[in-house]
Amino acid sequence: MIIKGKEYKLRILHNVVAWNKTAEIIEKYLNKGNEVAVEGKLTTRSYDDKEGNKRYITEVVCNEILMLGNK
Repeated sequence: MIIKGKEYKLRILHNVVAWNKTAEIIEKYLNKGNEVAVEGKLTTRSYDDKEGNKRYITEVVCNEILMLGNK
């Protein structure tokens, strides 16, 4: 992204949920800052926080992950 002639890198973080073998691979090989491509279903769920307020969270439920590189 370029703002007023200065280039900036854009970093977007998403909540991703993985299960079974996919979760095991992520745990073993990925670290914070690794670049990945994720394929999955975008879902929204709700929960009650400590004060009893209903909160909503949107997550990607991962079907497949592709490791792109390191930070």
